[in-house]
Amino acid sequence: MTTGSGASVKRMRLRYDGACAGCGVALAAGVQAIWDRDAKVVRCLGCHSAPTAAPERVELGYVEGEAGASAAREFERRHQARHDRVTSAHPRLGKVLLAVFDDPQSTKAWAQGASGEQSVGESLRQVAGEDVRVLNDRRIPRSRANIDHIAISRLGVFVIDAKRYRNQRPTLRVEGGLFSPRRELLLVGGRNRSPLVDGVHKQASWSATHWHHTQTSKSAGCCASWTPTGPSWAAPFRCKTLTSSIRESCAKP
Repeated sequence: MTTGSGASVKRMRLRYDGACAGCGVALAAGVQAIWDRDAKVVRCLGCHSAPTAAPERVELGYVEGEAGASAAREFERRHQARHDRVTSAHPRLGKVLLAVFDDPQSTKAWAQGASGEQSVGESLRQVAGEDVRVLNDRRIPRSRANIDHIAISRLGVFVIDAKRYRNQRPTLRVEGGLFSPRRELLLVGGRNRSPLVDGVHKQASWSATHWHHTQTSKSAGCCASWTPTGPSWAAPFRCKTLTSSIRESCAKP
């Protein structure tokens, strides 16, 4: 049975044990409860029928969170794990091997990613103030994924995914359009990186879903040392272009 205004919320008999996301009470399999498919949480009937309280106002600082912190921690974890494996397998030569052979690219990529996020974070810090709040390195609930940066202005919420590429300029390739569906591909260094755009749009969609009570619009963009590749793309931007867009959103009446 569907309840409320959204078809994603329905009353049902639970097939598994759970706990109410509202009050925390244990819910045994077989009892009637409210399942929120979008939020992927279950609530007891009491919490669902209780009047919804106004969201508590949270005062944010100009900048919250450390840019690149999650990526830096992952790099340190992988780097230390490799160090422990090598020194354990080769007690005498381990330090020599570590000095001669560098970390694999899959590990160094985390350090490079952290550096790129820190660069973007510094650019955002320069525009942060009374009209702009910046959130860095925000974890998505019930997920290992995170959002690199969120800039909140009076007229918009910017969801930003930072990427760093050296000596690889992006290009926009348009395919189809006559006898097949039109497709726009983001190429970086000749490789298809369109999933980057899909990923940041998913982050923006998640933000819009969980900030549905706000009246602001949502914008998504990848940020790197790039120039805009086309007017129909949400990404990418150079840091300078991005910060200019945020300033302009604050200047609009």
